[in-house]
Amino acid sequence: MESNEHIEPEVPIPDQIQAETGYDKQEPPAGLIAGLSLSTFLALIAVILGVRAYFDYTKQQYEEKVGQAVAEDLKNLHSTEDEALNSYKVLDKDNGVVRIPIRRAMDLIAKESAEGKLKYAQTGYPVKSPTSGGGAPGAATGKPAPAAAVPVKATDGSNSNIAAAK
Repeated sequence: MESNEHIEPEVPIPDQIQAETGYDKQEPPAGLIAGLSLSTFLALIAVILGVRAYFDYTKQQYEEKVGQAVAEDLKNLHSTEDEALNSYKVLDKDNGVVRIPIRRAMDLIAKESAEGKLKYAQTGYPVKSPTSGGGAPGAATGKPAPAAAVPVKATDGSNSNIAAAK
């Protein structure tokens, strides 16, 4: 008898089965890949520009709503400050106190200073001395600090500090 080998009949294998068992012999679709990449890039740019336009629009709406009230308040504040700084006004008629414009006040101060006859108090503050407090020991009392202990040799040649410790 012949060997126990099992011989299979040769049956032609269709191309579809060969593709599954082998490898793909076709080139990737470069046009499709390029088209998808380009469309993804354009979609990303569109999203970025859309988000930026949305935030610019909401920022503009916010500034219109909130910024107008703040701007009006600032305009009112600046106008009252400008009026106070640049106008004359009687503040206390009985004592003769008046408000003059800031430019006029600066000119008068400069003129009085040049002539050496300023009318406001010009007393200076005393300079702090090193003995006025804080700092090294003894500085507050004005007395020098005690000197550090220095070993002194006795006349008999022994060290007095060592002898005192015994």
